[in-house]
This record gives sequence, C-alpha cells and structure tokens, in this order.
Amino acid sequence: MENIRLFCLPCAGGSSQMYSGWKKYLNECIILHNVELSGRGTRFGSDLYNCFNDAVDDVYNSIKDYLDKGPYAFFGHSMGGWLVYELACKIKEEHHTSPAHIFIAAQEAPHILQDRHFFLHKLPMNSFKNEIIKLGGIPKELCENKEIFDFYLPIIKSDYKITENYVWRERKDKLDCDFTVLYGNKDNIEIDKVLKWCELTEKESKTYSFDGGHFFIVEYVEKVTDLINYRLVNNIN
Repeated sequence: MENIRLFCLPCAGGSSQMYSGWKKYLNECIILHNVELSGRGTRFGSDLYNCFNDAVDDVYNSIKDYLDKGPYAFFGHSMGGWLVYELACKIKEEHHTSPAHIFIAAQEAPHILQDRHFFLHKLPMNSFKNEIIKLGGIPKELCENKEIFDFYLPIIKSDYKITENYVWRERKDKLDCDFTVLYGNKDNIEIDKVLKWCELTEKESKTYSFDGGHFFIVEYVEKVTDLINYRLVNNIN
C-alpha cells in the first residue's frame, strides 16, 4: 500500500498541536505532517504574516521539497481551508505535482461574494476576545487564564486580519484534485456557501455534515479521521 503525506493547516491562532492527536487514528499508510505557521508553536517569535499571500508563500516554501516525492493531501480548518486551496493553486502555477486530495473543514467557498462590512480584527482587543470565545473551540483552561490568553490574542487577531482581508483571485483553470468538505450543522456558515466548493475543482467534491459548531473536528476526532482514512486509502491505492 503506497504511503501518502497529509499536510494539516490550523485555524486562525492555531498551531501544529491542533492535530497532534490524529496520528493514532490515521491509517498506517498516511504520514501526518502538522504544518507550523509563523509566530506560534515551534516558530514562536518569528514574524506574523502581513497578508494572506505571505502565509501561502511561507507554507509553500516549507513543504515544496515533498511535492514531487509521492502522493500527498491537504487538510485545512477554517482559515486553514482557504490556505490549502490557495496553496494548491500556487503549486499548480509552479508546475509541481498536484495534491491527490484536499480536505476543507468549517469554511465557505472563497469565490462567493461575502459581506465584508464587519471585521472582527478591527474590534478593540476586549471585544475581539469576547467574540472569539463565543465561537467556541478555545480550551476552558486558556479562557480562565487571562495572562496566557492575552498573550496569544495578538496572534489570533493577526490571523483574523489576513483572513478577513483575503480576496479570491479567479484562475483560468480549476484545480484537478478531489475535495472533501466538512462542516458543523450548528456553525454560523451558510450551507449554500459550503456547497459551492465543488465549483473550484474539475474532480469529485463531496460534502459531509457533523453535529456541532465551528470546532466540530475537536469533538469528533475519530469520525473525522475515519473519513480521512476512507477518502484517502480507497482513492489513492
């Protein structure tokens, strides 16, 4: 059975630790690569991104040596969903081997016109903090530790800034890899916008619903990884 690399990108403010517990659930042929974004985790202290393209270029440079050495796939949650899409577009433009599969969780398709009149990242820090707590997914221990939470807030806010300022750019060609789109049925995302991901690939696109909110992948680790196993192992080998 041929191995396949799975590169996982986190949500806004997230680090590579977001997927650290997945390895024990993934099929043995799936090699997990948790991508660390600049300014957090093992790269704490490095510069935060000025724009979305900076993040795409940074991730591309960190993984490009793997791109032509066997099959690989991407998984991105929320902000990470748009990152893996733009990353796949850049890989196509640079004439590398395309990913075999892209998993997108808790994110609407980027080419749909969005209401950009309200920007969370422009809120004062306390108001911004309250809004992201409402989204859920932030560990209770972090919420209750004001010193540590406030320490991480600038990273989270910076990620919201580049994501909320991200503008989709139309390409001549669609991507040529399968999509699997996951969403929580209690998330504040319109299902019509989730289903539009299918318009960005020439290949198959399937959508799966989970009973949860924006961070359903934390609650349903085994179900999410079972789906990854099913979609990758059946379609790659």
